[in-house]
Amino acid sequence: MTRWRREGSGGLILCGGRSSRMGFEKARLRFPGGTLLERVVGRMRQVAEPVVLSLAAGQESPPPSPGVLTVRDGVADEGPLWGLAEGFRRLAGLCGRVVVMPVDMPFFTEPWMVRLLDALEGHRACLYEHEGFANALTAAYSLELLPKLERLVAEGGRRPMFLCEGEPTRIIPVAEDVQEGRGHPLTDVDTPEAYRMALLLEGIGRQGAAEITIELPRAAGGGVGPPSGFVALYADRAADALACVHRLYPELPLAPAAWGVHFRLLRTSGGEAGEALNASAPLMRGEHLRLEFAAERP
Repeated sequence: MTRWRREGSGGLILCGGRSSRMGFEKARLRFPGGTLLERVVGRMRQVAEPVVLSLAAGQESPPPSPGVLTVRDGVADEGPLWGLAEGFRRLAGLCGRVVVMPVDMPFFTEPWMVRLLDALEGHRACLYEHEGFANALTAAYSLELLPKLERLVAEGGRRPMFLCEGEPTRIIPVAEDVQEGRGHPLTDVDTPEAYRMALLLEGIGRQGAAEITIELPRAAGGGVGPPSGFVALYADRAADALACVHRLYPELPLAPAAWGVHFRLLRTSGGEAGEALNASAPLMRGEHLRLEFAAERP
């Protein structure tokens, strides 16, 4: 039992978005200590039990974790209302209320989840409002709303705010300058630029440096290395970028002494990898790089 745990509360993490603006599955983005999914699941488990991950139809399942359940959208690309419905169904009978968050909020910490659950008392919904927008996906709900949610889905509804219409709802405004730790709690990571800024707040990258992206291809080196990866950074030189990648992917042998021996950083053009960069090579704003296995020093 942790000091954040709220008895009778479940957690629902929405992971089924298409990540079209990121170009890479957001749940698998790396932050210090692991993936974005691992980060938010670890926090949610401090507050709620069980925790449900709502995945898209066909989305790869994460490794099993104690106290974490998974559900899938029954229909592809129908929006987050389906994810809410599947999660509510799975939690029905296991708890009386649920705190909900999207997977792409790296700074949404335990106190912000608890605040929603505590403020839900006497209401059926409690939502955060930021920049004049009440977000039905950073919210807490009574599971008494499940029949209404089932009806909305059956009628083809797509907007999560429909769930709150006509219900006793509490709205909690969050000021723009409110900060929890290093980042605003309601910051989402939807684009490479947002990911780049979030990493900067974590001390990865250098403000004012070139805006770059790096692709880590699947099965690098003929089976050596992790599944495909993606990083968006601010970095001036190839060595700086590689050092940042090593912090995010510590399983790769990217220590400075090994640079260019096990992996090499390639400049790409038109999607094709070309020039191999040495450690001191300057990086250009907006360029996309690729990390590849190299048997010999380039």
